[in-house]
Amino acid sequence: MKVLVTGGTGLLGARLVPRLAAAGHQVRVMTHSGRKVVGAGSITGDLLTGAGVAEAVAGAECVVHLASSPRAETQKVDVLGTQGLVEMARRASVPHLVYVSIVGVDRVPYAYYKAKLAAEKAVQAGAVPWTILRATQFFSYIDILLRDRAEVPVMVVPKGWRLQPVDSGEVAAKVMECVLTGARGMLPEFGGPEVTTSELLAQAWKAAHAVHRPLVALPFPGRVSRALGKGGATCPDNRFGRISWTQWMAGARG
Repeated sequence: MKVLVTGGTGLLGARLVPRLAAAGHQVRVMTHSGRKVVGAGSITGDLLTGAGVAEAVAGAECVVHLASSPRAETQKVDVLGTQGLVEMARRASVPHLVYVSIVGVDRVPYAYYKAKLAAEKAVQAGAVPWTILRATQFFSYIDILLRDRAEVPVMVVPKGWRLQPVDSGEVAAKVMECVLTGARGMLPEFGGPEVTTSELLAQAWKAAHAVHRPLVALPFPGRVSRALGKGGATCPDNRFGRISWTQWMAGARG
């Protein structure tokens, strides 16, 4: 199958692209720079401007849309860029588009989540058969955040946030399944095996990495923090991931 992946160099894309290639699919990764990607072809396409998107989707039998811009130009990239991608896919008669979103986009009033929800609606409103998969936060993302916080003398983390992180490799396996099975609409949310708290994740991380800096959990103000404290970014009934946080830190990967 000819598969185009946007965001193929990100945390999830880096786990998905090699799987697709190893299974014999013809994979192309669309990046705004057109940089080379090991194990796949690459093509220049920019969701921010729309340049090259039509050329990128041409001939694709499935588009896997992972590209996102949480820190800058989010509305233009995630919402308008997704609208443009869907339209170019329609014009190219692409038979299937897979979009990966985040658990909680409809429950946590975070600006980035609102953009992801709007992107979901753009996919749903388009004329291309679609599949949407929402996943919880990746272990690798939690690890990046905690490494940043360990750079200062005191590690400060939010108090009481309920989280359910998951291995990105396990999500990649589910996305690959989506590619193979065809359009299925909105899938059940995909979460990790454990619902825990932000401070317990940080404590386990400190122990695994022998970090001796003091850890302080403080209540964060605002609606986003309250929503996360209520478990808005979790899906306790959908513990599809099998690798735990402790196992992941010890080297287990899906």
